Amino acid sequence: MTEPNSPWTISRRGLFRLGGAAAVSIGGASLLAACGSGGDSSAGAGDTKALNFQLSWIKDVEFAGSYFAVEKGYYREAGLTGMTAANLLANPGSTTPEEVLLSGKAQIGLSSIASTAPAIAKGAPLVVLGAVLQKNPYCVLSLKEKTPVNTVAELKGKRVGVQNGDMPTWKGFLKANGIAESDVETVSTQFSPEPLEQGKFDALICYKPNQPVLVRHAGFTPVTIGLADHGLPFVNLAYIVTKDTLATKRDMIKSFLTAEVRGWIDAVRDPVQAAKYAVDTFGKDQKLDLSVMTDEAHIYNSLIVTEETNKNGLLGLSDALMASNINSLGLMGTSGLTTQKVFDMSIIREIFAEKPELIVQLPVT
Repeated sequence: MTEPNSPWTISRRGLFRLGGAAAVSIGGASLLAACGSGGDSSAGAGDTKALNFQLSWIKDVEFAGSYFAVEKGYYREAGLTGMTAANLLANPGSTTPEEVLLSGKAQIGLSSIASTAPAIAKGAPLVVLGAVLQKNPYCVLSLKEKTPVNTVAELKGKRVGVQNGDMPTWKGFLKANGIAESDVETVSTQFSPEPLEQGKFDALICYKPNQPVLVRHAGFTPVTIGLADHGLPFVNLAYIVTKDTLATKRDMIKSFLTAEVRGWIDAVRDPVQAAKYAVDTFGKDQKLDLSVMTDEAHIYNSLIVTEETNKNGLLGLSDALMASNINSLGLMGTSGLTTQKVFDMSIIREIFAEKPELIVQLPVT
Protein backbone atom coordinates (compact mmCIF):
# COMPACT_ATOMS: atom_id res chain seq x y z
CA MET A 1 0.00 0.00 0.00
CA THR A 2 1.25 3.49 -0.81
CA GLU A 3 1.83 6.15 1.80
CA PRO A 4 -1.23 8.30 2.65
CA ASN A 5 0.00 11.36 0.76
CA SER A 6 1.27 9.61 -2.36
CA PRO A 7 -0.60 9.81 -5.69
CA TRP A 8 -2.81 6.96 -6.77
CA THR A 9 -4.83 6.26 -9.88
CA ILE A 10 -8.44 5.19 -10.24
CA SER A 11 -9.43 3.39 -13.44
CA ARG A 12 -12.70 4.58 -14.88
CA ARG A 13 -14.71 1.41 -14.87
CA GLY A 14 -17.29 0.46 -17.45
CA LEU A 15 -19.69 1.84 -14.85
CA PHE A 16 -18.96 5.23 -16.42
CA ARG A 17 -19.38 3.73 -19.90
CA LEU A 18 -15.96 5.22 -20.73
CA GLY A 19 -12.36 4.04 -20.74
CA GLY A 20 -9.23 5.68 -19.39
CA ALA A 21 -8.01 6.69 -15.96
CA ALA A 22 -7.70 9.77 -13.81
CA ALA A 23 -4.80 10.43 -11.45
CA VAL A 24 -5.48 12.29 -8.22
CA SER A 25 -3.62 13.06 -5.04
CA ILE A 26 -5.11 12.24 -1.65
CA GLY A 27 -3.49 15.38 -0.31
CA GLY A 28 -5.77 17.36 -2.59
CA ALA A 29 -3.24 19.40 -4.56
CA SER A 30 -3.90 17.62 -7.84
CA LEU A 31 -7.43 16.41 -7.13
CA LEU A 32 -9.62 16.84 -10.18
CA ALA A 33 -12.46 19.28 -9.74
CA ALA A 34 -15.67 17.43 -9.07
CA CYS A 35 -18.50 17.88 -11.49
CA GLY A 36 -22.12 17.10 -10.85
CA SER A 37 -25.50 18.29 -11.98
CA GLY A 38 -28.65 19.26 -10.24
CA GLY A 39 -27.65 21.80 -7.62
CA ASP A 40 -25.12 23.55 -5.42
CA SER A 41 -21.96 21.56 -4.71
CA SER A 42 -22.19 22.21 -0.97
CA ALA A 43 -24.46 19.83 0.89
CA GLY A 44 -27.89 21.33 1.11
CA ALA A 45 -26.49 24.83 0.53
CA GLY A 46 -25.68 25.11 4.21
CA ASP A 47 -28.48 22.88 5.48
CA THR A 48 -26.90 20.52 8.00
CA LYS A 49 -29.73 18.05 7.44
CA ALA A 50 -28.80 17.37 3.84
CA LEU A 51 -25.84 15.81 2.10
CA ASN A 52 -24.75 15.51 -1.50
CA PHE A 53 -25.01 12.07 -3.07
CA GLN A 54 -22.67 11.48 -6.01
CA LEU A 55 -24.20 9.08 -8.50
CA SER A 56 -21.97 7.12 -10.83
CA TRP A 57 -23.67 7.97 -14.09
CA ILE A 58 -26.47 9.97 -15.69
CA LYS A 59 -29.86 9.95 -14.01
CA ASP A 60 -31.37 6.89 -15.61
CA VAL A 61 -33.28 4.03 -13.97
CA GLU A 62 -30.06 2.76 -12.37
CA PHE A 63 -30.72 4.99 -9.36
CA ALA A 64 -34.45 4.47 -9.00
CA GLY A 65 -34.29 3.74 -5.26
CA SER A 66 -33.05 7.26 -4.63
CA TYR A 67 -35.81 8.72 -6.81
CA PHE A 68 -38.42 6.97 -4.68
CA ALA A 69 -36.66 8.23 -1.54
CA VAL A 70 -37.09 11.81 -2.80
CA GLU A 71 -40.60 11.45 -4.20
CA LYS A 72 -42.01 9.49 -1.25
CA GLY A 73 -40.37 11.71 1.36
CA TYR A 74 -38.20 8.96 2.84
CA TYR A 75 -35.17 11.21 3.24
CA ARG A 76 -37.32 13.77 5.05
CA GLU A 77 -38.89 11.15 7.31
CA ALA A 78 -35.38 9.92 8.17
CA GLY A 79 -34.50 13.43 9.35
CA LEU A 80 -32.72 14.68 6.22
CA THR A 81 -35.11 17.56 5.69
CA GLY A 82 -32.83 19.31 3.20
CA MET A 83 -32.52 16.37 0.79
CA THR A 84 -34.08 17.01 -2.63
CA ALA A 85 -33.48 15.95 -6.21
CA ALA A 86 -30.78 18.64 -6.36
CA ASN A 87 -28.65 16.65 -3.92
CA LEU A 88 -28.50 13.68 -6.32
CA LEU A 89 -25.50 14.61 -8.43
CA ALA A 90 -25.29 13.06 -11.88
CA ASN A 91 -21.91 12.08 -13.28
CA PRO A 92 -21.35 12.17 -17.04
CA GLY A 93 -18.04 10.34 -16.73
CA SER A 94 -15.54 13.19 -16.57
CA THR A 95 -14.56 12.33 -12.99
CA THR A 96 -15.13 9.49 -10.54
CA PRO A 97 -17.22 9.29 -7.36
CA GLU A 98 -14.01 8.53 -5.47
CA GLU A 99 -12.53 11.83 -6.62
CA VAL A 100 -15.66 13.78 -5.81
CA LEU A 101 -15.83 12.40 -2.26
CA LEU A 102 -12.16 13.14 -1.62
CA SER A 103 -12.69 16.70 -2.85
CA GLY A 104 -15.49 17.22 -0.33
CA LYS A 105 -18.07 18.02 -3.04
CA ALA A 106 -20.22 15.10 -1.88
CA GLN A 107 -20.45 13.13 1.34
CA ILE A 108 -21.55 9.76 -0.04
CA GLY A 109 -21.34 8.18 -3.48
CA LEU A 110 -22.06 5.13 -5.59
CA SER A 111 -19.29 3.29 -7.39
CA SER A 112 -18.08 -0.14 -8.37
CA ILE A 113 -16.08 -2.19 -5.90
CA ALA A 114 -13.75 -2.81 -8.86
CA SER A 115 -12.98 0.92 -8.85
CA THR A 116 -13.09 1.74 -5.14
CA ALA A 117 -11.04 -1.19 -3.82
CA PRO A 118 -7.95 -0.50 -5.99
CA ALA A 119 -8.09 3.11 -4.76
CA ILE A 120 -8.20 1.89 -1.16
CA ALA A 121 -5.26 -0.40 -1.86
CA LYS A 122 -3.29 2.63 -3.02
CA GLY A 123 -4.07 4.69 0.05
CA ALA A 124 -7.46 6.34 -0.50
CA PRO A 125 -9.26 6.80 2.87
CA LEU A 126 -12.51 5.32 1.62
CA VAL A 127 -14.82 2.61 2.91
CA VAL A 128 -17.74 0.64 1.44
CA LEU A 129 -20.96 0.63 3.53
CA GLY A 130 -23.18 -1.54 1.34
CA ALA A 131 -24.18 -2.10 -2.28
CA VAL A 132 -27.31 -1.93 -4.41
CA LEU A 133 -26.22 -4.59 -6.90
CA GLN A 134 -25.42 -7.77 -5.03
CA LYS A 135 -24.38 -9.53 -8.22
CA ASN A 136 -21.67 -8.50 -10.69
CA PRO A 137 -23.65 -6.79 -13.48
CA TYR A 138 -21.10 -7.53 -16.20
CA CYS A 139 -21.74 -10.16 -18.84
CA VAL A 140 -20.45 -11.56 -22.10
CA LEU A 141 -22.92 -10.48 -24.76
CA SER A 142 -23.25 -12.12 -28.15
CA LEU A 143 -26.05 -12.26 -30.70
CA LYS A 144 -28.03 -15.32 -31.69
CA GLU A 145 -28.28 -14.00 -35.25
CA LYS A 146 -24.50 -13.55 -35.57
CA THR A 147 -22.04 -15.74 -33.61
CA PRO A 148 -23.75 -16.84 -30.41
CA VAL A 149 -21.42 -17.67 -27.52
CA ASN A 150 -23.40 -19.98 -25.27
CA THR A 151 -20.65 -21.18 -22.90
CA VAL A 152 -17.42 -19.82 -21.49
CA ALA A 153 -15.48 -22.50 -23.37
CA GLU A 154 -16.86 -21.18 -26.66
CA LEU A 155 -14.99 -17.90 -26.10
CA LYS A 156 -11.79 -19.54 -27.32
CA GLY A 157 -10.92 -18.33 -30.78
CA LYS A 158 -13.46 -15.49 -30.67
CA ARG A 159 -12.98 -11.75 -31.07
CA VAL A 160 -14.23 -9.94 -27.96
CA GLY A 161 -14.83 -6.20 -27.62
CA VAL A 162 -13.81 -4.68 -24.30
CA GLN A 163 -13.88 -1.08 -23.10
CA ASN A 164 -10.47 0.05 -21.85
CA GLY A 165 -11.73 0.61 -18.31
CA ASP A 166 -13.15 -2.92 -18.19
CA MET A 167 -9.91 -4.65 -19.12
CA PRO A 168 -9.05 -5.73 -15.53
CA THR A 169 -12.51 -7.25 -15.18
CA TRP A 170 -12.14 -9.09 -18.48
CA LYS A 171 -8.70 -10.42 -17.59
CA GLY A 172 -9.92 -11.46 -14.15
CA PHE A 173 -12.80 -13.35 -15.76
CA LEU A 174 -10.45 -15.20 -18.10
CA LYS A 175 -8.17 -16.08 -15.20
CA ALA A 176 -11.09 -17.30 -13.10
CA ASN A 177 -12.09 -19.66 -15.91
CA GLY A 178 -8.63 -20.91 -16.86
CA ILE A 179 -8.63 -19.27 -20.28
CA ALA A 180 -5.34 -17.85 -21.52
CA GLU A 181 -5.48 -14.32 -22.89
CA SER A 182 -3.91 -15.66 -26.07
CA ASP A 183 -6.92 -17.96 -26.56
CA VAL A 184 -9.13 -14.98 -27.44
CA GLU A 185 -8.63 -11.86 -29.52
CA THR A 186 -9.40 -8.81 -27.41
CA VAL A 187 -10.27 -5.61 -29.27
CA SER A 188 -10.80 -2.17 -27.78
CA THR A 189 -14.27 -0.72 -28.14
CA GLN A 190 -16.64 1.82 -26.61
CA PHE A 191 -20.06 1.64 -24.94
CA SER A 192 -22.17 1.28 -28.07
CA PRO A 193 -23.10 -2.28 -29.10
CA GLU A 194 -23.28 -1.28 -32.78
CA PRO A 195 -19.90 -2.87 -33.68
CA LEU A 196 -21.23 -6.16 -32.28
CA GLU A 197 -24.39 -5.79 -34.33
CA GLN A 198 -22.23 -5.11 -37.41
CA GLY A 199 -20.18 -8.27 -36.81
CA LYS A 200 -16.90 -6.47 -36.12
CA PHE A 201 -16.39 -8.81 -33.16
CA ASP A 202 -18.18 -11.86 -31.81
CA ALA A 203 -18.90 -10.83 -28.24
CA LEU A 204 -18.89 -7.77 -26.00
CA ILE A 205 -18.06 -7.37 -22.30
CA CYS A 206 -20.76 -5.08 -21.03
CA TYR A 207 -23.24 -4.09 -18.34
CA LYS A 208 -26.11 -6.60 -18.34
CA PRO A 209 -28.90 -4.03 -17.79
CA ASN A 210 -27.69 -1.85 -20.68
CA GLN A 211 -26.32 -3.20 -23.96
CA PRO A 212 -28.36 -6.46 -24.00
CA VAL A 213 -31.51 -4.36 -23.74
CA LEU A 214 -30.31 -2.04 -26.52
CA VAL A 215 -29.56 -4.89 -28.94
CA ARG A 216 -32.95 -6.46 -28.24
CA HIS A 217 -34.66 -3.16 -29.04
CA ALA A 218 -32.57 -3.06 -32.23
CA GLY A 219 -34.10 -6.37 -33.32
CA PHE A 220 -31.42 -8.85 -32.22
CA THR A 221 -31.62 -11.72 -29.74
CA PRO A 222 -29.07 -11.24 -26.94
CA VAL A 223 -27.13 -14.21 -25.59
CA THR A 224 -25.49 -13.46 -22.25
CA ILE A 225 -23.07 -15.17 -19.89
CA GLY A 226 -23.03 -13.56 -16.44
CA LEU A 227 -19.57 -13.02 -14.98
CA ALA A 228 -21.01 -13.40 -11.49
CA ASP A 229 -22.12 -16.92 -12.32
CA HIS A 230 -18.75 -17.89 -13.77
CA GLY A 231 -16.06 -17.24 -11.21
CA LEU A 232 -16.09 -13.46 -10.80
CA PRO A 233 -18.65 -12.31 -8.22
CA PHE A 234 -18.44 -8.73 -7.01
CA VAL A 235 -20.89 -6.01 -5.98
CA ASN A 236 -21.63 -2.81 -7.82
CA LEU A 237 -23.32 0.49 -7.08
CA ALA A 238 -21.48 0.35 -3.77
CA TYR A 239 -22.13 3.08 -1.20
CA ILE A 240 -18.80 4.73 -0.43
CA VAL A 241 -17.74 7.43 2.04
CA THR A 242 -14.49 8.79 3.33
CA LYS A 243 -13.39 7.58 6.72
CA ASP A 244 -13.67 11.13 8.01
CA THR A 245 -17.29 11.42 6.87
CA LEU A 246 -18.08 8.09 8.51
CA ALA A 247 -16.58 9.31 11.78
CA THR A 248 -18.11 12.80 11.80
CA LYS A 249 -21.49 12.28 10.06
CA ARG A 250 -22.34 8.74 11.07
CA ASP A 251 -25.89 9.54 12.17
CA MET A 252 -26.61 11.36 8.91
CA ILE A 253 -25.22 8.49 6.86
CA LYS A 254 -27.39 6.08 8.85
CA SER A 255 -30.46 8.22 8.18
CA PHE A 256 -29.55 8.37 4.51
CA LEU A 257 -29.13 4.60 4.17
CA THR A 258 -32.41 4.01 5.97
CA ALA A 259 -34.17 6.11 3.34
CA GLU A 260 -32.28 4.32 0.57
CA VAL A 261 -33.43 0.91 1.81
CA ARG A 262 -37.04 2.09 1.77
CA GLY A 263 -36.59 3.61 -1.68
CA TRP A 264 -35.10 0.45 -3.14
CA ILE A 265 -37.87 -1.72 -1.71
CA ASP A 266 -40.34 0.45 -3.63
CA ALA A 267 -38.22 0.48 -6.79
CA VAL A 268 -38.00 -3.31 -6.87
CA ARG A 269 -41.71 -3.66 -6.26
CA ASP A 270 -42.66 -1.19 -8.97
CA PRO A 271 -40.19 -1.23 -11.90
CA VAL A 272 -42.73 0.55 -14.12
CA GLN A 273 -42.86 3.56 -11.79
CA ALA A 274 -39.08 3.38 -11.42
CA ALA A 275 -38.76 3.80 -15.17
CA LYS A 276 -41.30 6.65 -15.19
CA TYR A 277 -39.39 8.55 -12.52
CA ALA A 278 -36.22 8.23 -14.61
CA VAL A 279 -37.88 9.26 -17.88
CA ASP A 280 -40.34 11.91 -16.75
CA THR A 281 -38.65 13.53 -13.76
CA PHE A 282 -35.07 12.87 -12.74
CA GLY A 283 -33.62 12.07 -16.17
CA LYS A 284 -36.02 14.15 -18.22
CA ASP A 285 -33.17 16.08 -19.85
CA GLN A 286 -31.65 12.80 -21.08
CA LYS A 287 -34.64 12.01 -23.35
CA LEU A 288 -34.71 8.42 -22.13
CA ASP A 289 -36.88 5.75 -23.74
CA LEU A 290 -39.58 4.48 -21.36
CA SER A 291 -39.65 0.94 -22.76
CA VAL A 292 -35.86 0.65 -22.53
CA MET A 293 -35.84 1.99 -18.98
CA THR A 294 -38.62 -0.41 -17.96
CA ASP A 295 -36.72 -3.38 -19.36
CA GLU A 296 -33.56 -2.22 -17.60
CA ALA A 297 -35.42 -1.86 -14.30
CA HIS A 298 -36.46 -5.51 -14.43
CA ILE A 299 -32.87 -6.60 -15.07
CA TYR A 300 -31.58 -4.44 -12.23
CA ASN A 301 -34.04 -6.19 -9.93
CA SER A 302 -32.44 -9.53 -10.78
CA LEU A 303 -29.10 -8.14 -9.59
CA ILE A 304 -30.46 -6.42 -6.47
CA VAL A 305 -32.54 -9.16 -4.85
CA THR A 306 -31.00 -12.45 -3.70
CA GLU A 307 -31.78 -15.09 -1.14
CA GLU A 308 -29.36 -13.29 1.19
CA THR A 309 -31.08 -9.91 0.84
CA ASN A 310 -34.43 -11.55 1.57
CA LYS A 311 -32.90 -12.96 4.73
CA ASN A 312 -30.81 -9.98 5.87
CA GLY A 313 -32.19 -6.94 4.02
CA LEU A 314 -31.32 -4.98 0.89
CA LEU A 315 -27.96 -3.24 0.43
CA GLY A 316 -26.03 -5.18 3.09
CA LEU A 317 -23.28 -7.70 2.35
CA SER A 318 -22.80 -10.99 4.16
CA ASP A 319 -19.38 -12.07 5.37
CA ALA A 320 -19.27 -14.67 2.60
CA LEU A 321 -20.12 -12.13 -0.09
CA MET A 322 -17.45 -9.72 1.15
CA ALA A 323 -14.88 -12.51 1.12
CA SER A 324 -15.82 -13.47 -2.44
CA ASN A 325 -15.34 -9.86 -3.48
CA ILE A 326 -11.82 -9.84 -2.07
CA ASN A 327 -11.06 -13.01 -4.03
CA SER A 328 -12.43 -11.49 -7.25
CA LEU A 329 -10.38 -8.35 -6.70
CA GLY A 330 -7.28 -10.52 -6.50
CA LEU A 331 -8.15 -12.09 -9.84
CA MET A 332 -8.51 -8.60 -11.29
CA GLY A 333 -5.08 -7.55 -10.07
CA THR A 334 -5.76 -5.91 -6.71
CA SER A 335 -4.18 -7.97 -3.96
CA GLY A 336 -3.32 -7.43 -0.30
CA LEU A 337 -6.78 -6.30 0.77
CA THR A 338 -8.97 -7.73 3.52
CA THR A 339 -12.67 -7.33 4.14
CA GLN A 340 -11.83 -5.11 7.14
CA LYS A 341 -9.84 -2.71 4.92
CA VAL A 342 -12.62 -2.34 2.37
CA PHE A 343 -15.99 -2.86 4.06
CA ASP A 344 -17.91 -1.63 7.10
CA MET A 345 -21.38 -3.15 7.41
CA SER A 346 -22.02 -1.84 10.92
CA ILE A 347 -24.48 0.89 9.91
CA ILE A 348 -26.59 -1.23 7.58
CA ARG A 349 -26.74 -4.01 10.15
CA GLU A 350 -27.81 -1.53 12.84
CA ILE A 351 -30.62 -0.34 10.60
CA PHE A 352 -32.07 -3.81 10.18
CA ALA A 353 -31.58 -4.69 13.85
CA GLU A 354 -33.55 -1.58 14.84
CA LYS A 355 -36.10 -1.78 12.00
CA PRO A 356 -36.59 -5.46 11.16
CA GLU A 357 -39.76 -4.52 9.28
CA LEU A 358 -37.45 -3.28 6.51
CA ILE A 359 -36.36 -6.85 5.83
CA VAL A 360 -38.95 -7.80 3.21
CA GLN A 361 -39.43 -10.71 0.88
CA LEU A 362 -39.01 -9.75 -2.76
CA PRO A 363 -39.03 -11.92 -5.91
CA VAL A 364 -35.68 -13.55 -6.69
CA THR A 365 -35.18 -13.84 -10.46
